[in-house]
Amino acid sequence: MSIQLKAASGAICTLSLSFNNDGPLDGIELQDREFVASIRERREPNASVAQALPCYRTQRELELQLHGAH
Repeated sequence: MSIQLKAASGAICTLSLSFNNDGPLDGIELQDREFVASIRERREPNASVAQALPCYRTQRELELQLHGAH
């Protein structure tokens, strides 16, 4: 995924993210264990939807600006 912006000065800003995993699924197992543990301990998990919402809101605003709908 890549987000690219052009500043008023003409500078180009790029945020580039990638995920490649050719190895075992150990990371998913750890994520699942953390999720179950958070339910048992009645706490928010380390990577919750609530923590990700601000990022998705920003992404949506950028999309709207890109398509001129905002």
